[in-house]
Amino acid sequence: SNQKVQASISALQKTERFNKVEVKVKPDPAGLQVSFVLEPAFYIGVLQFPGAVKAFTYTRLLQVANLPDENLYDKAQIPKSEAALLKFFEDNGYFRATVQADTQLNEPNQLANITFNVNLGKRARIGQVQIQGPSPQENARLLHSVRSLRAMLTRSSLKTGRPYSPARIQAATRLLKKHLAAEHRLASVVQVMPPQYHPEHNRADLTINVQPGPVVMVRMNGARLSIIPFVSGRREKQLIPIYEEGAIDRDLVNEGQR
Repeated sequence: SNQKVQASISALQKTERFNKVEVKVKPDPAGLQVSFVLEPAFYIGVLQFPGAVKAFTYTRLLQVANLPDENLYDKAQIPKSEAALLKFFEDNGYFRATVQADTQLNEPNQLANITFNVNLGKRARIGQVQIQGPSPQENARLLHSVRSLRAMLTRSSLKTGRPYSPARIQAATRLLKKHLAAEHRLASVVQVMPPQYHPEHNRADLTINVQPGPVVMVRMNGARLSIIPFVSGRREKQLIPIYEEGAIDRDLVNEGQR
């Protein structure tokens, strides 16, 4: 009966020894001949990333591929892992990267060893940078701040030709927020839009949207940090987290009170 067939399929699947169980039914003079076609189960074995470990740690690549060892091997997951690796490489400036997976089945041990052959290509460089949101004059000042000597020394420079990397862009975002905080714009929002990549030059253009927000004045009463005014102001900015973070919210205000 169909109920017994389904019970047999369920029992075979519970053994976890088979990746796929198919039922074939053929007419027979004595009735129906039922056959179970079993596909042996394989488990994720060793993953390798030749061509990528020179730029990224093996652990990070494992996290991106997201194929935990000893999990059941599913060949439908491999294109997803390839796509995840490609996006990870692009996010890190390797827009020309290619990934090709090759699976070797170790039948005696029921393991699927997967090699992701990676060609990173050259890392892209920063192309044109635009800042949008404030006035044209403020846009120019903010753009100058991420192309200044200070930006170069803090590895946050967005000068054309600099290597494209998430760390550089994050550092530049922090620098912009500090620049705005110095103007008492403590509730500013700085958002980097997805890059526009130009394969012919291997450069990525950046657009940064800036919302300066309102002017926020911070005053401290009842405490004298120094008899010298400019030293007192500097010390105040060191002690109050709002200045350090270049942002304002209730948690930072409460931390500053402590």
